[in-house]
Amino acid sequence: LGEVLDYIKSKGNDIGIVPYRTMYERFARRESVIKNTGKTYYVSADGTGRNGTDRDVPISLETLNAKRIKTGDTVLFKAGDVFFGSVHPEILYISDGKITVSSYGEGPQPSICAYKYVEDSWDEYSSHIYRIDILDENNYTGYKDADPRAFNVGFIEDDNGNKYDHKKHSIDQLTEAYDFYSDGERYLYLRSENNPYEMLGGLKLAVNAKLFILASNMDISGLRFAYTGGHALQIGGDSAKNVRISNCLIEEIGGRYLDPEYDERYGNGIEFHASDAENIEISDNIIRNVYDVAFTIQGDIGSGKDILVHDNVFVNNAQDSEIWEGSAAAGVHNYQFYNNLSVNQGHGWGYDARPDQDAAAHILFYEYYPATADIGFHHNFVYNPRRIYAIKPSMESFFTGNFVRADDNIYWMAEDARIFNY
Repeated sequence: LGEVLDYIKSKGNDIGIVPYRTMYERFARRESVIKNTGKTYYVSADGTGRNGTDRDVPISLETLNAKRIKTGDTVLFKAGDVFFGSVHPEILYISDGKITVSSYGEGPQPSICAYKYVEDSWDEYSSHIYRIDILDENNYTGYKDADPRAFNVGFIEDDNGNKYDHKKHSIDQLTEAYDFYSDGERYLYLRSENNPYEMLGGLKLAVNAKLFILASNMDISGLRFAYTGGHALQIGGDSAKNVRISNCLIEEIGGRYLDPEYDERYGNGIEFHASDAENIEISDNIIRNVYDVAFTIQGDIGSGKDILVHDNVFVNNAQDSEIWEGSAAAGVHNYQFYNNLSVNQGHGWGYDARPDQDAAAHILFYEYYPATADIGFHHNFVYNPRRIYAIKPSMESFFTGNFVRADDNIYWMAEDARIFNY
């Protein structure tokens, strides 16, 4: 990735795009001066406070989620801390002001994660099949939610960053080394020649959780969202207006089963699902190693209007952008995807793990039923994609009708890469 960024910076306007800043320049940690009209809440991993408005007496994530946050308020997570759980406080709209979510202090971006870290807690279930009881909190550290739905593990990762993503439907399908099966109720089973701790050391189990529940009038910046088998940031079924997500790192996302019967898995970086999304800006983020798509607007109902996705870096995602509008949806208008850098789309773990590899593409149009659209992709640099567009044959008229424009993009493709197919 560094070589690609250096190449783009050295060529500048010679390749038709605005010179990119280096990753270090763009994502350098700076503590923001935040102005707001309401309260400021400070949150730390070991917070014990009750109010959270005193920086020296921060509250925990659990306490934050029990609060009612109002428009005009600010929520700041302590830099360098790791928070295990989902961010979902109740939102109260009392004005047209925004809710700012960011960080405070010096150090790396605060991390919101949903993984259980296991070491030597495995039992031998049968020959070369080991299991761990992830309902027993003595067997792991990290994410503590006892909801059995969270036990739908998306992937496993060791301390060296090696992923084990061969998720199976049943114990009898565990035929290859490090195949795994989670029963969704209590146990995770793993095939291993010997005790997994002896073979692999400590392991992260990325369980099913939504790391951040989005709402209207939110400005989110300077956070890291990582290690969930579900979605990173999502809103579903509600109006989502005036949302900005910037300068965040979103990585290692997805892989849980949506429908085990059809071997259907999922997990997106940022998802607006069945919502009326309007005035949305996604900028200056790094989104990488996502099982499905980095950013998606989707659903059988809902709409999208004035959506700007720009100046992001996408790396190793199965898809970078998805638009899916069902039969009762109102359509997408003024969706602009520009000045983004995509590297190695379809070359990450999500592609290797997925059964529907033909759906992996820089741009995915899964379905689109509304009669009108206004969608543009321009001034993007796409390096080494597996394919550019994945479009169902039934949508050919959608493109010939000139609802979608793609201009001034640069594609650096291998000989076996494809432009179109689904």
